Amino acid sequence: MKAPNIKKLIQQVQASITKSDKMIKESKPLIEKMNKETAVAEKEHTQKQQSIDQDIIKITQDMDKATVQYVKDTE
Repeated sequence: MKAPNIKKLIQQVQASITKSDKMIKESKPLIEKMNKETAVAEKEHTQKQQSIDQDIIKITQDMDKATVQYVKDTE
C-alpha cells in the first residue's frame, strides 16, 4: 500500500480552508442585507397586525353598542 502524500493532503486541506474562508467573507454582505430586510418586514408586519387588532377592537365595541341599543329598543 502506497503511503499518502502528506504534503499534497495538507495543500488540499489548506486550499479548502482558504476557499471556505473566502465564501464566508463573500456571504457576509448578503447575510447583513437579508437581516436588514427581515427587520423591515417584521416591523411592517407588526404595524399591520396592530392595525388589524385595533380594527377588531373597534368592531367589537361597535357590536357591543349595537347590542345594547337593540336591547333598549326591544324592551
